[in-house]
Amino acid sequence: MTDFEKCHNINRFVFETPYTLMGKKHGGVEEQCKRMTVLTTANTFPYVKKRVEVLGEKQVELKPVDVAIDEMQARTSELTKFCSSQEVDMIQLQLKLQGCVSVQVNAGPMAYARAFLDNSKTSKSNNKKAMELKEVFRRFVEACSMVLDINEHLIKEDQFEYQHC
Repeated sequence: MTDFEKCHNINRFVFETPYTLMGKKHGGVEEQCKRMTVLTTANTFPYVKKRVEVLGEKQVELKPVDVAIDEMQARTSELTKFCSSQEVDMIQLQLKLQGCVSVQVNAGPMAYARAFLDNSKTSKSNNKKAMELKEVFRRFVEACSMVLDINEHLIKEDQFEYQHC
């Protein structure tokens, strides 16, 4: 899909609203929910008028474990996109990789794993979602491995120490 095709003839828009069951906007990963709202418009964008009638609105509520699955799938797809592109921007690749594997990043993979994959916290009713999250983590680790291989081929001699840490 070209850039032109991505930006033309669009009539569906999605926006996300974070919330917690306690009423706050943000919380810990084990209590963070997300509402996804999909709007369908009468005319496609770009359009000559500034306002276009909204024909439909659909809302999807995601529970905390679903938010974790959604976020991890998004991270995995971003990493696999780097693997499939012809020209790789090394700086962007390293920033994305650092954000995915860094322990200090808020609500990162480690926080999701601790919150939802710890055996002491996993209930039988939530087991199906935990298995789904584990599968997403497997794909995430595979994508990280592929990106690390690409990074290893692109780095210069002064960066080898970082690659092997």
